Amino acid sequence: TQDGTGIDRKSSENTARPDNLKVSFVTGGNNALLLDLSQPVPMKNLTVGVYNLAGRLITTLFAGQTQSSHLVLPLINSGIHTGVYMIKVSIDNVVVQVGSITMQ
Repeated sequence: TQDGTGIDRKSSENTARPDNLKVSFVTGGNNALLLDLSQPVPMKNLTVGVYNLAGRLITTLFAGQTQSSHLVLPLINSGIHTGVYMIKVSIDNVVVQVGSITMQ
């Protein structure tokens, strides 16, 4: 139902929102980033970016939509060298998680 704002409240209540989504990730031996979302985010734009410590984007590991709440993102041939990097996970351009990984 619409409430005069043009937003269908019934359908929007059942979708993942950036403020209640939990994200965890680990590296799989420098080969992959294993990403777990606390709930699926269908019909939302998910972006996973790797940044250096100065905040410069090094590479985007994923950009698009997914039905899965578990992603395995390859790190091989991604342009990431030895060092410490920040991982930013965004949904519809809202950052929902920031963490770090160390590549050896």
